[in-house]
Amino acid sequence: QMNTLSIHLFPHELIGYKRVVEHLNLSFFNIPINDVKVDVCLNMNPDIIECKKQHATQIIDEFMYITETLNVRRDININKKPNFLGVNEHRRYTINTSLDTDTIIYLDCDLHFNIKLLGLMIRYSTHLLSQNKMFILTPQCVRLWDSSWDCLVNKYFVKNQLGFYKNINPVKIAKKTYGDVSLNKSKQFKWAGGWFTGMSAKLAKLIGIPRRFKGYGPDDTFMMKCCELLNKNKYDVEQYIISGMVVCEDTQSSKNETMFKENIIDFRMECNKHFQNEVDIFSKKL
Repeated sequence: QMNTLSIHLFPHELIGYKRVVEHLNLSFFNIPINDVKVDVCLNMNPDIIECKKQHATQIIDEFMYITETLNVRRDININKKPNFLGVNEHRRYTINTSLDTDTIIYLDCDLHFNIKLLGLMIRYSTHLLSQNKMFILTPQCVRLWDSSWDCLVNKYFVKNQLGFYKNINPVKIAKKTYGDVSLNKSKQFKWAGGWFTGMSAKLAKLIGIPRRFKGYGPDDTFMMKCCELLNKNKYDVEQYIISGMVVCEDTQSSKNETMFKENIIDFRMECNKHFQNEVDIFSKKL
């Protein structure tokens, strides 16, 4: 079993990536690191990124310096291909290169997480794979922007107002443990792609990310819908929540200057145009 951490970043996310790598290295203590791989892509696609050659060289050098500090196996991709538009392409690559016996963990560079979370993710996924389960495995979060996320909100935050996530200190919150740490079956499918969300590669391969979902778009929502369809068709798919482990987005990091070219298409909007048709296509395969 390989536990693959799938990370995609653009140049403006290097600072967050450095922090994530430092946190991962702390996470590797007391876990079997031979069973962990980081599959990382720095996206330098010139159709998207505005960057002079000298600056691009500096960015790549910094990326490689950070990546070489990782204390586990690395699969490194510095992408300059015009059809490799964003995180969807990288996640599709991670899925395609994984084995059915693997676990894939999606991790965004603006996420803060407890250094114990990875070890728990590995322990619980190993247990679920031993039972031949197809699963999604998620940590908890704070109160977010609407109540549909409350199934993932830790009990210590569930009474906070909607929008609570905007005014938190993600570093302080993520480093603590909230109540007993345990594995609990979720009553519904709900997760965010890059929030340390784990899933069995067998399930990821069965569903996949449609080719028409280019760049960035509703791959997580699509997979949720497909999981519901799978269960209606007598497949056994479950989502499990690691209670006590809370992850937080750094909402300030999204305000950093980007290096995107002007007039880039809205990838999410384009993906959404194909969403229902792709769900129908998947449904017909079952």
